[in-house]
Amino acid sequence: MAYEIVQLAADGEIFEGWKEVTVTAAINQATRTFDLEVTEIGPWGANTYPPFHFPPGTRVDLYATGSLLTKGYILEYQPSADAESHGVSLNGVGEGYQFVNSSPDHETGQFENKTIEQIAQELGLPFDVTVKSSPEAAQAAAEKVPWFRIRRGSTPWAEMMRLLPQRGLTMSGQADGSIEITKASQQEHAGALIQGQNIKSMSANLSIASRFKETVVPGQSSLGTEDEDFEALGKAEDEEMPIKSRRERPSTAEGKQDAVQKHAEYLRDRSTGRSTQATITTPSFRDKAGELWTPNRLIHVAAPFLKLDETMLIERVVFHQDDTGGTTATLTLVQPQAYGGNKVGGGLSGPPWNAFGNNPAGGNGGYSGGGYGGDPYTQG
Repeated sequence: MAYEIVQLAADGEIFEGWKEVTVTAAINQATRTFDLEVTEIGPWGANTYPPFHFPPGTRVDLYATGSLLTKGYILEYQPSADAESHGVSLNGVGEGYQFVNSSPDHETGQFENKTIEQIAQELGLPFDVTVKSSPEAAQAAAEKVPWFRIRRGSTPWAEMMRLLPQRGLTMSGQADGSIEITKASQQEHAGALIQGQNIKSMSANLSIASRFKETVVPGQSSLGTEDEDFEALGKAEDEEMPIKSRRERPSTAEGKQDAVQKHAEYLRDRSTGRSTQATITTPSFRDKAGELWTPNRLIHVAAPFLKLDETMLIERVVFHQDDTGGTTATLTLVQPQAYGGNKVGGGLSGPPWNAFGNNPAGGNGGYSGGGYGGDPYTQG
């Protein structure tokens, strides 16, 4: 276990010595979140007020042994006490919080011939939120949208999530507080997650519950006069799905045939990629090279008990440290195609595995749940 020195920088001061720390980051979460707990030295008398260092709205930077975890704000300050102790819990979010929580502030609410990146940047500008595209997403994010109107009472994040699935993209909160338009990367973490070595606990879910043999996405465009403008229909088949089933989901935004076809393929690949999921807790915030675990990075998983021996994509990281359980990072892993990548190497999670752990066919694949849904900061 590598104990981390967690420091919070606020108003020119550095604070450490936290009783418990939790930081969550994900490829499909537009802002990072954190929770900190500290015990205040006392006892405080009835008329004595302890220092109030972190009122809600305080701008903070959070570090783990010098590595930036997130830049953001304190949302909630929760003091508590009993006859023997006094404690404070701090809950906060990354700087992109306004993008996912505020209503859009745009002069017209309408965009014509703007790229995905330009639309996101205009929606983030009133809230001083920086939006950028990753190298993997640059080409798709540079595609122009002929016409798009935002909905009143929505949020910038929710409106972008109408457009991004049509291009196989998502939005991810970064350590520096910015939001990145992205898709599955090819960057790999050093080392591997290996059963019996650096895995503290593990579980997996192999399921066909959210997969469909056929995915259909109907859509239309208010621009143009051709049949495909009024009756666009995207179709994608999951050839490995053994059960005949069909899912129809209207496109989340206007689009012609090419856009709704990409949307159908996105839904199919997302369900397929999330059909093999693993949750692995490792006793360190860092990989073999000392770099913080990062969402949207690849890592090889060798866990025979989970029927996994393949390179997977980190979807979510939960950093946790306390004075009883020590230091851990819990990684949620999926197959890369869940976010527009290609399946990488090996794989023992397919149907040929039997109850005795034999895999005579050396099969790939596996099935597990996916679908939409999640908290306000998360694309499901």
